Amino acid sequence: MQERLFVLRSLAVVMGLYGLYVALYVPPLLVGNPSPLILVVTVAEAVTAIIAAVAVWMRAAWALGAVLLFAAAIVSTQLVEGPVLGLIANLRAIFIGVVAVLVALAIAAYVRTNSAIV
Repeated sequence: MQERLFVLRSLAVVMGLYGLYVALYVPPLLVGNPSPLILVVTVAEAVTAIIAAVAVWMRAAWALGAVLLFAAAIVSTQLVEGPVLGLIANLRAIFIGVVAVLVALAIAAYVRTNSAIV
């Protein structure tokens, strides 16, 4: 049981650090003349990462939904950066989106199986 708690806490720390990392992109996006769409999806990705980290850390009942929402935010960021604005290659954006969904599903399944353990 301690190993599972350690894994959950480690996942929460990684998601929280990722959220802070993405949040560091926000101040430069406020300076200059960036597309408002890229700012919106970047903020959404950072906020959902931190919310998912808190939910997994607390082993909340809504952690599953928070992790899936976090994956949706990553996918939306990749779609905006790739096909919509053309900032990155389309295949790279699609690949990152697919990997994000697969990893989120694996994390969600792990969180779901451990939500009953107190």
